[in-house]
Amino acid sequence: MIFLLIIKITTAWKSESVKENIQTCQIFQNPSQLECELSDLVIFRLDSYYAICLISTEIGIQSLLYENSSGNQYFICVLKESILIYPLPYACGSSFMLLQHQNKFSNYSLTKDDSYMYIFGGFDDSQLVNQLYKYSLGDLINNQVTFSVLPNNFIQKLIVNLELWDGTAEEFQFTSNIPQLQKLKNLGYEYKIGSILENTQCLSSNIPKCLQQSVIVYVEECNCIKLFYGRDANNANQYESWNYYLDQQVWQETTVDSMIKIGSSPIGQYLPEINMVGFFAENSYFFYYDSEWYNNYDQLNFGSTFKQMIVYDNKTFLLNSSSILYSQNDQQNAKSQQYGIYVCQDNYRGYNCQISDYQCPGSICFNDLLFERICVDCQGHGTCQYGNCKCDTGYSGNDCSQYEKCLNDCSNQGTCIQYFPTPQCRCKQEDKRGGEDCSTIFCLNDCSNNGECKDGVCECITGVKGDDCSILNLKFIDE
Repeated sequence: MIFLLIIKITTAWKSESVKENIQTCQIFQNPSQLECELSDLVIFRLDSYYAICLISTEIGIQSLLYENSSGNQYFICVLKESILIYPLPYACGSSFMLLQHQNKFSNYSLTKDDSYMYIFGGFDDSQLVNQLYKYSLGDLINNQVTFSVLPNNFIQKLIVNLELWDGTAEEFQFTSNIPQLQKLKNLGYEYKIGSILENTQCLSSNIPKCLQQSVIVYVEECNCIKLFYGRDANNANQYESWNYYLDQQVWQETTVDSMIKIGSSPIGQYLPEINMVGFFAENSYFFYYDSEWYNNYDQLNFGSTFKQMIVYDNKTFLLNSSSILYSQNDQQNAKSQQYGIYVCQDNYRGYNCQISDYQCPGSICFNDLLFERICVDCQGHGTCQYGNCKCDTGYSGNDCSQYEKCLNDCSNQGTCIQYFPTPQCRCKQEDKRGGEDCSTIFCLNDCSNNGECKDGVCECITGVKGDDCSILNLKFIDE
């Protein structure tokens, strides 16, 4: 069983000065790569990894690392009016691709899946927008630009069909407080879509506001793009939290009330190993998982703001305009900081691995409609206590799967049925057997209270007769 979570490790941080005006970097491994320093690009070693970084006076540039089906890697940077593509490993000074992406982007947000890159918001020339662009990565590396603008749809009404325990179906309708689509993926549902007109989209409450410098990440589990935070045209922080479901092409708002409030724009990354989004802002890490926010980590006190965070191999890379800061595992360094994104050890779970969750034999755990964790322990016939089953009355075995016997094995005159909470005998009716252990032979209708039952035969009192002593024994006198 896979358990979520965050585990703390001890890391030491190393700071290095780099060239001015580094705008974006990516981390990769390739044994053939060599360090490189150009006027617009620098590649330097980070232990067994390399960082490739773009140098430019244009601000707000973002990048991604793309690997195609043949295993070839590319460093792709999106500038205001063009896209730069560097093949990896990159030979210093060799050629690269320069494409015009046919739009204008600045202070936008960028993410990708296996086939496409997605650009959200930012300034389109001089106007702040909230459009979501989709570019084909395969076409880009083949020197072609193919893109579309995804519709700003939202759910007006959701209908969920549930099959009940008795086999009947029930229909539930939602026009507000609509459950997240990713949590309904195994249920039948349909919905009515609403659409936002372009000239009113910045004012709508049904889709994200027009934003710059948001954090967006692609999550494979829901095939959706998650969006967090952002700034408006006046650079005021906006606390936004949305999912865009790519299959349905609809926006849906998620948890906002519990969002961690910060004074600066965070940087963030999706961490697929633990299904969480990690953020860094104001010298602090915080995390988002399943509509919950976690922020109980020590301040790092770097005294600087950063514009990019990359988590790789249990390490962290932070970038500002003239220096980088990256973590190294160091259990000996007394001044090392606490940082962590991990998987809990067996038998523990929780955002800080603080909950004991010993798994018993014969147990299964799953998520319900709202992703609340439910466990059926010990075949449903016992409780799990520190890894051992405590069986209910009537059950035994290490997983409570063995039925206890009925009293006297039903005297070999019946079948032991596992009723709750204790097994009971189902006696042979044809033999008129009954009683707790089927040792008693009953008479028909208990002799109608007009006789005594002896070994299944009624001995009727005077004046009655019949198998159950229910017939009056009348004598007629001839007149």
